[in-house]
Amino acid sequence: DNDDNDDANEDEEEEDFEDGRKHPEMSEEEWVQKDKHFIILSDAGKPIFTRHGGEDSIVTRAGVIQALISFVEEGTWTGNGGHTSSDELKWFQAGEFIFVFLIRKPLYLLSISKTNEPPSHLHSQLVYVYNQIISITTLNHITQVFKRHPSYDLRRQLAGMEKFSSHLMDSLDTEYGFFLNSISCLPIEQSTRDKIGQIMQSSRHKDAAFGLVIANGQLVTLMRPKKYNLFPQDILLLLNFVRTPSQSFEEGSTWVPICLPKFNSGGFLHCHMSFLDAERKICLLLLSTSPNSFYNLNQTQEAIHQGLVDSKLLGKISEAAKKPQVPIARIGVPELRHFVHKHIKTAQYISSKPEAPYNNPTETTRVFRLCQEAHSKLHSKQRPLVFFFKSTAEHSVLAWATANFELYTILEPLTTKQGVIEAVVKLLRWVKREEGKIYMLNAQSF
Repeated sequence: DNDDNDDANEDEEEEDFEDGRKHPEMSEEEWVQKDKHFIILSDAGKPIFTRHGGEDSIVTRAGVIQALISFVEEGTWTGNGGHTSSDELKWFQAGEFIFVFLIRKPLYLLSISKTNEPPSHLHSQLVYVYNQIISITTLNHITQVFKRHPSYDLRRQLAGMEKFSSHLMDSLDTEYGFFLNSISCLPIEQSTRDKIGQIMQSSRHKDAAFGLVIANGQLVTLMRPKKYNLFPQDILLLLNFVRTPSQSFEEGSTWVPICLPKFNSGGFLHCHMSFLDAERKICLLLLSTSPNSFYNLNQTQEAIHQGLVDSKLLGKISEAAKKPQVPIARIGVPELRHFVHKHIKTAQYISSKPEAPYNNPTETTRVFRLCQEAHSKLHSKQRPLVFFFKSTAEHSVLAWATANFELYTILEPLTTKQGVIEAVVKLLRWVKREEGKIYMLNAQSF
């Protein structure tokens, strides 16, 4: 479905757009104290979005951002301790802050961070933020509108949708899936997952191109055409859409156009979203290429819902959703404190439930940063490692990359190397044994 937007609004671009969002007043000092910023502007210097404060607060910075990008493009600045590529500014460090740029003309995206995250991770986060913008507007539309009106104010297109971008930015600091480019699946018996998929397929109207059942923000199962698949990056955008608190999702079915940039950045799919349970924990997404298929997808939703109720599978999803993460004790490895395992073939991952001493926000973030550091070592462009091991007075960290999996583990600090190896072998045996339950190994295809 190609994007046919009305030009009427675009022709008003000369008028000043008043940002209707309520922004808390933020002083310069408060702004600088924030650990991480995301800033989006047009290449004409128009502010589009900022994570903290109002867009007007970045007007004064827009000129500096434009100048830095232009200097590098023109080859007149090499940066101090920064990295450039093909005359494009990538990142540089100034004091405790790292500045990372993503140039996707006509948009400039910038992350300013003092979180000690690797620049490669901050760059991939900017790609997700960019894709979130594209999911609302399509790349074709942005390209065309800025070609006609270089000083167009994109905020009017994004009005009311900022909450999805803000939620995504918060999730980038807590969800392993974003740096692993992987999906978290709800642990549930393989036979149950397969039966849910079969009900979806038998209830499907031909207008339904894709179907996803999601519980507690985790994928339960996916229905797709044999010829096409959904990329994990696109599924993560859909999961963010479902997880973002929104009053418009409170009742009935929601019908909304959404662009999935990896699938097709030039047009919209049309998404039918509904909750299948009273607690609003279990969500069904049905995607169609036709903007006129709401009625047909509504019938499909009703048939799937009835099928899941009649087969008592809805109750099984509800039960599984009460235990969305694996308790570390279940693994039976006393030295193990936390783990993240990525299944390469399916682009899915599982992480253990944060437990003492990592069950408070500060420590949970610290563990997340340790895994980010290990990931950046395994995926270094200069010298990628197969193994990464680090031992401190507080913990031992082991990461391991193979053709089939990636593994990130946090263990007791005094664990010997032999003890670490034995713990990892036991963990991998547990993963293999539980594979059918923790991962969706077969998507329903038609």
